[in-house]
Amino acid sequence: MKFSFVATFAITGLALLASNSASAYTIYQAEDSNYTIPFAAGTGAESNFIGSLPGTVLTETLDALTPPAINGQSIFGGLATLSQPGSGSMDLSTVSDCYLGSQCIQGYPNVNPAFEINFSNPVAGFGFWANQQNTVGDAFSVVINGASVTLGPAAISGGSSFYGFIADNSSEYITSLAFDSSNPSGGYLTIDQFTTAQAPAQATGVPGPIPVLGSAAAFGFTRKLRRRIQASRQGQMT
Repeated sequence: MKFSFVATFAITGLALLASNSASAYTIYQAEDSNYTIPFAAGTGAESNFIGSLPGTVLTETLDALTPPAINGQSIFGGLATLSQPGSGSMDLSTVSDCYLGSQCIQGYPNVNPAFEINFSNPVAGFGFWANQQNTVGDAFSVVINGASVTLGPAAISGGSSFYGFIADNSSEYITSLAFDSSNPSGGYLTIDQFTTAQAPAQATGVPGPIPVLGSAAAFGFTRKLRRRIQASRQGQMT
């Protein structure tokens, strides 16, 4: 499975662009200096991501969830469920580091997966914000439908980033997503504000009008059949 990076880490608003048409997911990402609200580069990547999402866009701020445990909590109005199959130390937090709302998911992702998101119905894309590293060079991974992509390494110590993934075709719609850690320094990770889009309804087979050529051929066949029937009747009468 391949990933196409549309916008990689943007430092103080300077985006590095790249693309690869042979991919399963298009990735939108940008990094800003720590706490430089309103995060100009990340907000730009988020806007591009949302503008490219097919289907109905949904946002989950995490603010309505019950802290601290995340395991079993529903998000996106029941479209997805958070789970924590390992013994990781990532929980819902209300500290000041939750810069996009009153709550976020924080901790040291010291087990893989640190936590998972499972969707009851496939979604066309998924985006989130992360304040992910204490050290330049740190990275973490997201596993989409079993395929892993490494995000990073960080160019800024404690930089704030937006990441978004959009499936290039319906066969790659997202059913599960897990956050893993590959931080060499065990950096603290903050995840906040999720965005997704319910996959567009698949077209069903609806009978359409008979093609012009097909209807003409059918008309010609009907005329020939009538002639044969008439000729048969006339032969029986003589």
